[in-house]
Amino acid sequence: ADAAFWQKYVEAPGPDTVEEVQELLVLSRKGAAQEPGYAQKLSHLVDTDRLVRWYAVRLLAGRRHVRDHNLRLLFDRTRGRFEPIPWDIGAYMPRTLLALPGNPFLNEALSIPSLRLAAYRMVWDRVTDPDWVKADHAEVMRLRTLMERAAYRDPLKLPSNRQVRSELDQMDH
Repeated sequence: ADAAFWQKYVEAPGPDTVEEVQELLVLSRKGAAQEPGYAQKLSHLVDTDRLVRWYAVRLLAGRRHVRDHNLRLLFDRTRGRFEPIPWDIGAYMPRTLLALPGNPFLNEALSIPSLRLAAYRMVWDRVTDPDWVKADHAEVMRLRTLMERAAYRDPLKLPSNRQVRSELDQMDH
C-alpha cells in the first residue's frame, strides 16, 4: 500500500529512490486499469511480455502463493522497467481461470483483456501440445520420485509415508 513497505534486496549504484515503486503503486490502485492510458503507462513501467509469460507459468502450476508481499520484481535500470521474477516455485491443485490473479498490481494489470488472453493462449498452446504434455508428465514423475525417496527416508517427518503418498496422489489428478 505504501512504498515504505517495499524492500530492495540489491543496492544499485546512484541515488536510492522509490520513484518507480510509487508509479507501480499508482497502477495498482483498484480500478486503475479502467483509466485512459493505463495500458500504455503499464507497458512503459513493466515488461508486459515477461509479465504475460510469467503469469502463464503461474497458471500452469496452479500457483496461489503470489499474493501481496510475495511478488518479486526486478527493476532493470538499463531498460527502466520492472519484470517479475519466478521464485518459490511449486505446483498446486488447479484453480479456475476466473479467479483474480492475486494482488492489487496483478489484478489491475491482468484485467487488460489482451494481456490476459495472451497468457491464456500460451497455456492453451502448452496443454494442447501432446509432446509437451508427455514430456511434462515425465518430468512430474521424475520429481515425484525424488520427493518420495527423500520423504520416505526421513525418520523425523511428521506425516506418515501413507500421508505423503496421498498428498502426492491428489496433486497428480
